[in-house]
Amino acid sequence: MKEKVVALKQDGCCASSLSSGEGKKCAQHERYISGEEEEVNSVDSGGGGGGRERLVVAEVGSIVTMDLELTPENNYVPEPLFDTKGRISFVVGWGNYLPGLHVLTDASKVGDEMINIGIDAGWGDRNEDLVIEVSKKKKHLPPKLKKLLKHPDTIVVGMQISLAPKISAEVIEVTPDYFVLDANPRLAGASYSANVKVVAVENPPSMNLLQLRNNNNHNNINIDDDDQKNKEKDDNNPSSPMSNSRYQVASFGLGCFWGGELAFMRTPGVVGTKVGYTQGHVVNPTYEEVCTGSTRHTEAIWVIYNPDIISYSDLLKVAMERSNDNGYGLQSLFDENNTDNDTDNDNNDDDDEATQYRHVIFHHTKEQKQIAIDFLQQHHISEKQSYNDSSKIEVCEATTFYEAEEYHQQYLLKGGQSSKKGAKEPIRCFG
Repeated sequence: MKEKVVALKQDGCCASSLSSGEGKKCAQHERYISGEEEEVNSVDSGGGGGGRERLVVAEVGSIVTMDLELTPENNYVPEPLFDTKGRISFVVGWGNYLPGLHVLTDASKVGDEMINIGIDAGWGDRNEDLVIEVSKKKKHLPPKLKKLLKHPDTIVVGMQISLAPKISAEVIEVTPDYFVLDANPRLAGASYSANVKVVAVENPPSMNLLQLRNNNNHNNINIDDDDQKNKEKDDNNPSSPMSNSRYQVASFGLGCFWGGELAFMRTPGVVGTKVGYTQGHVVNPTYEEVCTGSTRHTEAIWVIYNPDIISYSDLLKVAMERSNDNGYGLQSLFDENNTDNDTDNDNNDDDDEATQYRHVIFHHTKEQKQIAIDFLQQHHISEKQSYNDSSKIEVCEATTFYEAEEYHQQYLLKGGQSSKKGAKEPIRCFG
């Protein structure tokens, strides 16, 4: 039985699976790779002339493009929340799609093919420790089970029983003396068969302003505004190119970052997203600290995109459409009963929620700044929507962006909302 790929591996065990002219099997992942030369005509990420170059090996942070086909296994009939067929691109290790795809592509090279590989469908393997046999004569039971056992004939196969807050189980067997409970998710053990061909492995754009949480210890240090701005300008000069990568970075504050991130995940040309905190006065803040308002951070979305597929102006359209969405969007800022924008309020600087949920276009280059200003002015003239007054949306220089906690990343996808490219279902910005 082949082993399913379920999580991001920590080493490059498949990196040595190429042999000259022959396919070779990686025993750990049952991965079959077609033999390729050690040098190929790789994609020139700097936009230059290509040619024979050293083969690039994918690692966490690389941008991988692949031809993908996922087929459900063992009668698993999913409603996929991500693209399962065609050409896709993503940042390795940044989430979206399935963890197993990140495993397969980590340490892969252009031309690698992986055929009929079992990929966990996202629910994990079945855990037999979550299956328990319960005697109908047992005295020490959770209160709800005690209540059920007063009428044991009501216990039937398929019944869902809540054992504790956030813990439920299904009855999978009933006998005169006992019944069996299974607390595994119903789809635990479900899988896809994956056919993958790696088309390109490319470098990401320069991301000096991005501080990943696993690279920082939370130390609650206040930082001086002038010192931070000088450092950031040195690291990311707005007048210079972001890097020799053909990919670029954009970032936005759009209120609650969950919904904004999902909107960008659905956007063709966007290959990676992160949610986090920016513009504040504390290094690597926690979500709880940001919510107090004391750190002065704003929730924001970091976007890596391919300008050959989507322009920065089109990203602004996505951002503004999300800002205009009811609920967490900019529309609420224009409610007559909303005092957040009362400029006569002496305590406006103490409005913690307004700071956390600001609506901001953070420019990373002078060109982005000009495009943003022009975009807002044009829509002020041509459209009569809530974002038609450019003074209501801030445009400011990007500063250090601190990655939010893991549970916030791709939050709405994890909660069951589609991230398919081009998806049009309404985004529900709640857990």
